[in-house]
Amino acid sequence: MVQAGKVTLTDQHHQPLHMMGTHTNINHSKLIEAELGLNRERLMLATESAGLAVWEYDVEQGKLTWDDKMFELYGVYPLTFKHRLQDWLDLVLPDKREEVLNRFEDALQNHSILSFVLPIRRPSDDLICHLHCQAKVVRKVNGAAIRVVGMSRDVTESENAATLAKFIEERNTRYRKALDQIALTIAAKDEPFSILESACESMAKALKADRGLVYRLDDEKQTIYGVTEWLNQSPSDQFPSILSDYDFAVLPKSIAYVKETHDWIVSHQHSIDSHIKQDGLDVYLHQELSIKSLSWYPFNFSIAGFHLLGFNWLDTYYEPTLEDKRFMASVAQLIELALVKIKLLTEQRLVEERLKLFMQESTTAVFVTNTLGQYIQVNGASCQLLGYTEEELLALSINDLCPNGFEDDLENINHELMTNGSVQTETYLKHKMGNLIPVAFSGVHIEGSGVMAFCTDLTERKSYEDALKEALQSAEQANKAKSEFLANMSHEIRTPMNGIIGLSEYAAEINDSRVLKDRLIKVNQSGRLLLGIINDILDFSKIESGKLFVDAQPFFTQHCSRSPSYRF
Repeated sequence: MVQAGKVTLTDQHHQPLHMMGTHTNINHSKLIEAELGLNRERLMLATESAGLAVWEYDVEQGKLTWDDKMFELYGVYPLTFKHRLQDWLDLVLPDKREEVLNRFEDALQNHSILSFVLPIRRPSDDLICHLHCQAKVVRKVNGAAIRVVGMSRDVTESENAATLAKFIEERNTRYRKALDQIALTIAAKDEPFSILESACESMAKALKADRGLVYRLDDEKQTIYGVTEWLNQSPSDQFPSILSDYDFAVLPKSIAYVKETHDWIVSHQHSIDSHIKQDGLDVYLHQELSIKSLSWYPFNFSIAGFHLLGFNWLDTYYEPTLEDKRFMASVAQLIELALVKIKLLTEQRLVEERLKLFMQESTTAVFVTNTLGQYIQVNGASCQLLGYTEEELLALSINDLCPNGFEDDLENINHELMTNGSVQTETYLKHKMGNLIPVAFSGVHIEGSGVMAFCTDLTERKSYEDALKEALQSAEQANKAKSEFLANMSHEIRTPMNGIIGLSEYAAEINDSRVLKDRLIKVNQSGRLLLGIINDILDFSKIESGKLFVDAQPFFTQHCSRSPSYRF
């Protein structure tokens, strides 16, 4: 209850004679006041639990009022704060002040709701924080702004998370773009330099480097060969090209470390790698070339050596992250696979070229079939052997060239090929004209592909064999005739020889000169006959050697008719 009174009449001494008073029940007002206090307490608890700070700006007086939480968020001591709008703007990062002020003034003029995130630097600990500011503009009836009431809360963690997410997405986009470009180059090119050149440029851009380099280190020749270089600007005195060939002696410690560990070498102007310092290149790289950061990444190790990717940053101290290393490892593996593919393709092309040259130049017929026995490749010698054109042969199969009656040979050849993988035999093929061609067949089964066969024409050899058989038969007949001739000659020789021996023995026992003379004449005739037989044998030898000549000599017929009588 509230009591109020007033004196209405006084005496001469100004003492009250009459008083009027009122009694007012304020229980309801007390309840409302208590409820407001409770609501204010609840609001303070809610804002505190939500991390909210309350502020108010009196537009007409230009006075900014903060609660305790605002001073805590901004890292400002209350006694130093002058409650001016400029004091608040001074806490905003310099590059954002104009934007924040423009948005605040725009809200005063045109809007009733203000909501934005502003970056500040806290004076108490010099930390950069991000605060989300929400406010409402209270206006007069005519629309003029009276005051702005708002709340602020710390969103540094969420802003940092959003910034990090944006950075990761942007970085991953750069990585994907680099990998896609390298993959496209690998798909379109089969030459190592093009792939390494694309990888050098794409990776340097993905890492935001100022320079990218690729070197090949040759262990046998102890030489570092410059392969390709990418620069984000034209070479100049400040940014000269360093792509060249060097001796291993230039980087002995660094090369030994890379070969042993297969790991990065990273060096900064303020923290030089120990291996580079031991090699004596720190002054050249970090001072003469003005490189703030460099990294060398090795890959494609082999007995012959390895490749080295180099990246330089002129104005940034760049430290490769785990994600960078994973990205580099992925690219290195991709390049290694591409180089292996190129090597295999090169070897395959070389084999194919050699095979093609062999098939073109070979006098041996070559046939290549698929798994169905259809010809897929033939050479000129095979066409010449069988009388077909290449197009005609490629339209045929093995069965089409197998003569009638030789199906068992074909079945045996197929069985040997499937069982042992190869076969060597002799068989016959059918010529386009229908005649049979004897061939020496040598085939190899190619798993999953078909058969490659080599056929050599045996027609001439077969002719030689037939001629040899005929010659052998003729020789055997001649030998038989010679044996018969020798048997006859031996008989012919024995007849006069017996006469000479017998008559000479008989003449020794005869004293009659007439009889003795007759016997000696017969011995002489037998000797002459024997000499004639021997001369005839010699004439046969001359006939065989082709040296027989006819020598015409006179003779008397009566002598020839009488000579047989002298033999006996």
